Amino acid sequence: MRSLNPNKVCFITCYNDQDLYEESLRYIQTLHVPAGIEVETISIAGATSLAAGYNHAMQQSDAKYKVYLHQDVFIINRNMIQDVMSLFQENPNLGMIGLVGAEKLPMNAIWWQASSIWGKVYENHTGRMNLLAFQDVNHSYQSVESLDGLLLVTQFDLPWQEEHFDGWHMYDLSQSMEFKNHGYDVGVPNQQKAWAIHDCGIVNVNNGFEKYRHKFLQIYGPILFPKVSVLIPTFNRPELFEAALQSALSQSYPNIEIIVGDDSTNDETERLIQIYLATHQHIRYYRNENNLGQFQNDLKLLELSHGEYINFLMDDDLFHPEKISKMMKAMLEFPNAVIATSKRQIIDSQGRNMGDIRSSSSLFDNDVIVNGFEAGEYVLESIANTIGEPTTVLFKKSALTESFGTFYKRDYICNVDLASWFTLLAEGDLIYFSDPLSYFRVHDGQQQNGSEQLLNGVADFSHLVLNAPNKGFYKKDVVYYRTLRNCREYNRKIFAKLKDVEKSGEAFKIALSFQEKILTRMKEISDRLPLVSILIPAYNRPDFIRLALESALEQTYPKIEIIISDDSTNDEVEEVIQSFVQKYDYIRYIRNPKPLANLNLQQCLDNASGEYIQFLMDDDLFMPKKTEVMLEYLLTDNNITLVTSYREIIDENGNIIPENEINQKLFANTTTVEGHVIGEYCLHHLSNKIGEPSNVMFRRQDIVKYGMFNGNSFRFINDFATWMHLLSKGKMVYIAEPLSFYRIHSNQNQQKIHLRMWNIYQWYSMLQAARSVGYLKVNTHYKQALYRHLKMSIDIMGEVLSLNRLELLEDKQARMALQNVINEITAELVENKDD
Repeated sequence: MRSLNPNKVCFITCYNDQDLYEESLRYIQTLHVPAGIEVETISIAGATSLAAGYNHAMQQSDAKYKVYLHQDVFIINRNMIQDVMSLFQENPNLGMIGLVGAEKLPMNAIWWQASSIWGKVYENHTGRMNLLAFQDVNHSYQSVESLDGLLLVTQFDLPWQEEHFDGWHMYDLSQSMEFKNHGYDVGVPNQQKAWAIHDCGIVNVNNGFEKYRHKFLQIYGPILFPKVSVLIPTFNRPELFEAALQSALSQSYPNIEIIVGDDSTNDETERLIQIYLATHQHIRYYRNENNLGQFQNDLKLLELSHGEYINFLMDDDLFHPEKISKMMKAMLEFPNAVIATSKRQIIDSQGRNMGDIRSSSSLFDNDVIVNGFEAGEYVLESIANTIGEPTTVLFKKSALTESFGTFYKRDYICNVDLASWFTLLAEGDLIYFSDPLSYFRVHDGQQQNGSEQLLNGVADFSHLVLNAPNKGFYKKDVVYYRTLRNCREYNRKIFAKLKDVEKSGEAFKIALSFQEKILTRMKEISDRLPLVSILIPAYNRPDFIRLALESALEQTYPKIEIIISDDSTNDEVEEVIQSFVQKYDYIRYIRNPKPLANLNLQQCLDNASGEYIQFLMDDDLFMPKKTEVMLEYLLTDNNITLVTSYREIIDENGNIIPENEINQKLFANTTTVEGHVIGEYCLHHLSNKIGEPSNVMFRRQDIVKYGMFNGNSFRFINDFATWMHLLSKGKMVYIAEPLSFYRIHSNQNQQKIHLRMWNIYQWYSMLQAARSVGYLKVNTHYKQALYRHLKMSIDIMGEVLSLNRLELLEDKQARMALQNVINEITAELVENKDD
């Protein structure tokens, strides 16, 4: 290596416009030159390429510091020579600097599309001169992967790659890579103000840019990006195999190897692939001497792979051209991710799009990253491989801690792919792409799901469910129980399809033994689940209570007790209940000697043994999964004290009534909200927006007396008073899907006018009690609540008059409450008038 002069700076420019170059030179001549430093300028006219011109000039100069700049770059930092020399002297491993650079090149090698860009320059690529400013460098320089070539400064001479980049593009990124490959750093200096003007005008990328971009990726892609191994096991399907191979060769990702394992019983695939082997160096082909079978062929390919990442490609499927690039971009951006998948498009034997099958439906509407354990639990609960077949999935090889097709020490027979997906999910996150990035072909030549294959699937999936907790899945017993139940039901459906002769084989015996283990585990989990009390206060509605009780018995949650406290004035309810009590030992029936009226709810509560409480009014209904869904939220967060949901309204005959003001949704989606916020909202609107007793679930420990709030007892709005008490302790979850039915009929207390009169004083008392503990602090909110109270009172009293129930107007409490409301509103009006 020749000796370079450390006291010399050379400015090198290739030009084809004399006027532009002379202007650039005039800016150079105005720069401050430190004492003892020699400055030299070299111009190359008519260079065949920038790399060739720079190489020629570099050989002519012995200057240690060389500035390579375009003819349209004008240096405005007059101290640049000193700044550059000082930076290099302080950082002896810094090989090259530029004014703008990308910290990490995107996979398409277009640096200005990088997510993190540093530096600044005045330029006019849009047609107007503006400051193009990216991230500011706050220390001496920012290390980057690539620099823009408008101005580059080096302190070491490395050859420019003119044999590859013999045009006007990608020479700068190539030189950045050459310095990196030689162990030097590349960076963007700290510029308090932009160092230069780039009078480039509108940039032309049509003069070979794409050609050199592809060449750059071909040369440097294997250095910049991790290798992905595309593994294609094939068997006697040469035409479909060729289509699959071509889809792999069409990948835009710059660093892949393609390995083909040919298990065919003829030479057709071997003959077909020869032309591809001759023209594509990154294909490796292996013809198996003996037929290995698909699973062993997969394992062989995995052993032969050199990539950090793996993507199988079944010989009858196809890749989208951007599949590997999109997935790898995300995998590199999110280092906790170990597996990437996408929606896949189903195609027929001719490659025509088909409709979705159950497992190929979209999991999400957008691209998302999902915690591995959560993703795995979703798959197991749905009893479907929603992650996808091997073609769909790209994974990090180092995260596969067991052999492919093995999960928790068992080699799977049917669900080979799922076994490995769960091994991976236990190690990190899953990335899901909502657009199809692969094509799953359905055709006659595929392996069919015969009875033995279905039974092997039962055994594999059951093993997966039974052993998932050993890998860290299922921290919540209620979720695990639901998955076990779904697995049990799926297995039963498979068994029901079998003929008697199919139940005599070994596969059936193994599958049945796994089903027995599922049942045993269900019992174990059920025993340790918390008890939920379903409390039914009853009164003279035998037909309705039968329906209500049946809906309680249909709950999917296994550990419940049902307590019925009967306030009836006849024996009809008791006669209905007796057959249920005799059949189910977790039903308790209490017949009250005399009616307790509103205190019947407290009677139910006093007799409850469960940690969690749900009321079920005798005329309402539960949906089967209500208990299970609501309990999961209470088990997840101790700060949640109340869970409610949207409810459907039904009439006396069980017909659904269209949505109205009674059951309008609080939120479009399931939402957790601070208790004080939803309490304030209800008070402001003078309405129980949370729902009736049948609508909610709460912890027993959080309630002492039903209908109490802030030391006050509320009789007619006792449910809302209880909700306010719970809201004062924590948060509320609103579930947007309906989980109960609220029945409207003529025999309800809410429809009785003498009871509705209580609303007048009960709601006024609620406003005062709530305000004393910090609600309705905003005076306008309080006044609005008073106006709503006045309107409600007028409506009720108008109904009293229309029914000729004048005696109800003598209610002293209602009259006093109404008078207080009128007085407060009048006082406000007088105050506003005086103002």
